[in-house]
Amino acid sequence: MHDAPGNNIKSKSNYWLTLEPTIQIGAAIIVALSFIAYWPSLGGGFVWDDMILVEKNPLVTGTSSLANIWFAGDFSLSTVTTWIEWLAFRNNPAGYRVVNLLLHIGSALLLWRIFLQLRLRGTWLTGLLFALHPMCVASVAW
Repeated sequence: MHDAPGNNIKSKSNYWLTLEPTIQIGAAIIVALSFIAYWPSLGGGFVWDDMILVEKNPLVTGTSSLANIWFAGDFSLSTVTTWIEWLAFRNNPAGYRVVNLLLHIGSALLLWRIFLQLRLRGTWLTGLLFALHPMCVASVAW
């Protein structure tokens, strides 16, 4: 197709890549849609290896202090996070899921803002896609 005056086919095909809402509106949409998408998972119980990683893990359920967990060996930040969540929520999986959801939403917002600072196109849609893509369900729902 020739680029004749008034022919805006190219601009129409890139419209979604140029869509950048204000920070407040964009963040509100990402947060709201994430809560809507992941709301059903908040009521579920522990699944798969959660029993081993949470309830039956002496580093998490014991009387260990943060210093014991952090400096006793090769422990990851996720072990420390799970220990803090255990102190707050004990055997209530909803608490762990809410924390996962909030961390996931924060990651999506951070991704959007970093890409925006890099002056990339489609940054808000990238953040929204990261927040809602089915491949990310495991990091939130279990």
